[in-house]
Amino acid sequence: MTNKLHQRFVELGEDAFPSWLQEDLRPDQVLAWAEALTDRGTVGNQERNLQTIDEKRDNFIQDPYDKPVMAVPGVDWILASRLKKRGIDTTSKFLQMFVTMGEYEFTSWLKKDIGATPDQAWTCTQALTDSKNKEVQKRDDFIKDPYDKPVTVIPGIGRVLASRLKKRGIDTTSKLLQMFVTKGEDGFTRWLQEDYGATPDQASTCAEAVADCYKKWCDFIKDPYEKPVKAVPGMDSDLGERLEQRGIDTTDKLLAICQYEESFIRLLLQEEFEATHDQATTCAEALTECMNKELRELFIFVMDPLDKSVMTIPCFGLALRKRIAKSDYTTAGSLLDKYFKMERLQDDGDEFFAWFETEFGATMEQAKICIRALLWWFRQHNNLN
Repeated sequence: MTNKLHQRFVELGEDAFPSWLQEDLRPDQVLAWAEALTDRGTVGNQERNLQTIDEKRDNFIQDPYDKPVMAVPGVDWILASRLKKRGIDTTSKFLQMFVTMGEYEFTSWLKKDIGATPDQAWTCTQALTDSKNKEVQKRDDFIKDPYDKPVTVIPGIGRVLASRLKKRGIDTTSKLLQMFVTKGEDGFTRWLQEDYGATPDQASTCAEAVADCYKKWCDFIKDPYEKPVKAVPGMDSDLGERLEQRGIDTTDKLLAICQYEESFIRLLLQEEFEATHDQATTCAEALTECMNKELRELFIFVMDPLDKSVMTIPCFGLALRKRIAKSDYTTAGSLLDKYFKMERLQDDGDEFFAWFETEFGATMEQAKICIRALLWWFRQHNNLN
């Protein structure tokens, strides 16, 4: 009988064999056959070498979600049968238990409640720990270069969840990021669970990674100056390198180019830069949002600028503001006085701009925007008086 059962095991394969047994046999018979086959060396399949075991581990760590629980290293189908009785039939549910309990409690639970051997419990726990560490690395890689990739590069999303998202037209990271912006972090987490069957661990892992990526966008909008060009949302390493090769190596230079959103998108789509449409659009939207924010701040600033600290001057990044604050020119009014002394109310301001650029490392565009705003206030104020 065991020979026939072994033949059936070979025909069905490791994943399908336990389900077949459980459909045709009672649970006690399943365990009896499992013990017999294990003693005989069939289920363990002693012909497998260490390389095959390593492959199983690597395959699990690469994509740990939505597989039969036997895909976890250390889980044979005796353990799988016991776990299934508790409703833990997939790797995703098993990972959820691991995250909820923590490493020590989970290992103890496997041995005491599920009947795993110490070696099985250690192998299983180590594989789950490695899979979570892999997700951390995956998160870091995703945040560095998040755009126009398959959704499987996002932590928490395996092939099964990715296929469910793809059926709704969400097949790239850019589209998933847009859903996050629309729904917010809590709504996004619920949406993944309720609409796509993600576990709480999967949904929260994914949402946290996307939230960190979105924070990068917000941080850029808050202070877009004097950063590498790759800091611009929508910019991956390849597009950044192509821009740098043409002398556009800082965010300031890119902001100077992006005067009109549509023409900027067309520029990035040209053959010399080879941006995708999603990349060009995301990059243009981020830069346009920066400029709109600066205009709003500029409007507020020019209402009464003279006694305000240089730390409040729009179009100055945080690094530039700090450099100016360390000098004798701690207020916007002191900068305007310096301009008057050097230029005697000439509107071109070439001497002042050259001094400002040399003294503080500002771009010409930053200096012009600041002084034009101050001159506008000065003229308006004098006219009113």
